[in-house]
Amino acid sequence: QLVDWALIEKCEDEIAALQLCVQLSRLHYDTVAFKLGIDKGHFTRIMAGHGNLPERKRTQLMSICRNLAPLQFACLRFGLKMKEDDDLDAQEQAALAILARVNRQKQLRVAA
Repeated sequence: QLVDWALIEKCEDEIAALQLCVQLSRLHYDTVAFKLGIDKGHFTRIMAGHGNLPERKRTQLMSICRNLAPLQFACLRFGLKMKEDDDLDAQEQAALAILARVNRQKQLRVAA
């Protein structure tokens, strides 16, 4: 889930983006640390800016917290913005309708 860009823009650094990610999840640090397989003391140091979150754990953190704040921060730093496609359901329905039409046409050709 994308985080409001106004919140991302307030992050001064990557640590702030990580903190925002965890805060928005409403999960306790201990819970996040456990799910990441990181010692809770070390995770607290990471969140305070005194340790490093292994790169391979970043995507896992975003998955656990169910938001993309760290990724959005990185994109913003390079002048990029991600956007959600809110109309995916409509696109799926349109694609299914086209597929059904194609299948009917195939059946008519086979029957002829």
